[in-house]
Amino acid sequence: YKVEHYLQDLDLNGYTLKDTEELTGTTGATVTATAKTYEGFTFDNTVEGTVESGEIKGDGSLVLKLYYTRNTDTGYKVEHYLQNLEDEDFTLKETEELTGTTGATATAEPKTYTGFTFDSTVEGTKESGEIEGDGSLVLKLYYVKANNLKYTVHYYLENTTVSLEKDKVFDKAVFGKTYEEEAADISGYELIGDETQTVSFEQTTEDQEITFYYRLIPVKLVVDLTADDKSDTVMYDATEHTIIDTFTLTADDPANTVTASGEDFIITVNGRDYKLTGLKLSGGTGTDVDTYPVAIDGQYQVVTTIDDQEVDMTSSFTVVLPEDAALTITPAYVTLTSGTSSKTYDGTALTNPEVTQEGTYYERDGELTWNVTGTQTAVGSSPNYFTILINGDAVPLTPTPAQEDITPVEEEEQEPIQPIQEARNEVVTHHGRQYGDFDEIIETHNYIIRLVYGTLTVTDPGTPTPPPTPPTPPTPPTPPTFTIDPTPAPAAAAPVATPAVLGATRDEEIIAPEEPAVLGESRTRQTGDESQIPARILLMMICAGAIVTIMMIGRKKEEEQ
Repeated sequence: YKVEHYLQDLDLNGYTLKDTEELTGTTGATVTATAKTYEGFTFDNTVEGTVESGEIKGDGSLVLKLYYTRNTDTGYKVEHYLQNLEDEDFTLKETEELTGTTGATATAEPKTYTGFTFDSTVEGTKESGEIEGDGSLVLKLYYVKANNLKYTVHYYLENTTVSLEKDKVFDKAVFGKTYEEEAADISGYELIGDETQTVSFEQTTEDQEITFYYRLIPVKLVVDLTADDKSDTVMYDATEHTIIDTFTLTADDPANTVTASGEDFIITVNGRDYKLTGLKLSGGTGTDVDTYPVAIDGQYQVVTTIDDQEVDMTSSFTVVLPEDAALTITPAYVTLTSGTSSKTYDGTALTNPEVTQEGTYYERDGELTWNVTGTQTAVGSSPNYFTILINGDAVPLTPTPAQEDITPVEEEEQEPIQPIQEARNEVVTHHGRQYGDFDEIIETHNYIIRLVYGTLTVTDPGTPTPPPTPPTPPTPPTPPTFTIDPTPAPAAAAPVATPAVLGATRDEEIIAPEEPAVLGESRTRQTGDESQIPARILLMMICAGAIVTIMMIGRKKEEEQ
């Protein structure tokens, strides 16, 4: 007899013969089929057509039929593997215990893990399979670390969202890693804060941001003062001067530019414009001799426009004045020179009231007058002294400095200063040209008055006026040779002494030497001997010429002194 075992089809609508047992037994005996075990199936005697037992036919025609239905709770597993953060290997994250109909195809559903992405290309992946009746089906899914995570680096101007450098976007960040970014070097700006920042994707896959803030490298602006006469030092001229009515700003760094805009200034730094307002100066204005310092008056402000909003950038700008910024008004120079005169002595005083003035003494300071007191009566010369008066009040002379303290007004080589003794209504010591080219320097408010004394000269009526340039004495000719006559010659008349002139250099009298004696000749001069007369006359002429020359040289030196 036979026992047929039928397994339910996968669609559960029918059964298909799985196995047939060929068995034997005693004819006419009743036999009962024994159900077999099929994993994933269960014997179901309720299935129509089931024949569990029967009487054995002699012809062997008995067929017993057992039906097995498919199990719908057959187990299978799905394993999920995550890539290691520290390397590229995988580690089992979790296992799902699932059930299904035996023989059915089970397909695993990828799960969601933060920072990981299912990758079906990983070797060993098994996404689906037939559910084995014994529950041995294991599906395996692998998840790789996300490698498309993104972060953005911003380079902003302080207190703004204005980009100073193009954003850096990195979209290949890997989950589980930490990234470090260094601040960019941006010309004209300095970093605020740390030079490096980090961003971590250990716990998140969200886009992240790093922001570096910068401020302008301090911009130094120097005030360029321009006086109305293009100088910050002017000589007093009785009018008001100023150096703050027109001024400009100059950037200390030539890469930055400054442009005047009315009372404001536009400073361009790295292509961006900044507006400076409220800069005012004080001081630097005056009329009288003095120094007038310049100062920054009030508070200036620097702003820039970003996204239609004004941003205060004053902290990045500094306005400075030049060192010793000031208007300096120096004294005006007035030079007064008394007249120079000369005459031949006649017993009366020689005076010259004339005084010439160089330079202006302005009306706002009063009236400048003078009183000439110089006089010369005796033969000789003296300075033509005078005093000055301002508004009728005498101005005292500057005390005579010690010789070693004398400083010429002009830096040029001066002649040696020689003290001389003269009379100014009383006996005083006057240092000739004690101030270089000037006899006196009088410093008054707004002026330096320089006095130059002329010379009053009285000459001796008996003294001929020497020629301007004495002739060079001729070279004496070679004296002829004479035969000496023993007859004595009369003695030559002594030369007449030239009268002395007051102030002239006294010259030592030149005495002609005696004629040399001739060997064997009598030393007694014989009467009537005239053989030596020409030689004596020549010698006297040479001596007279020498005396005149010495006197002329002495007179010239005296005049120069």
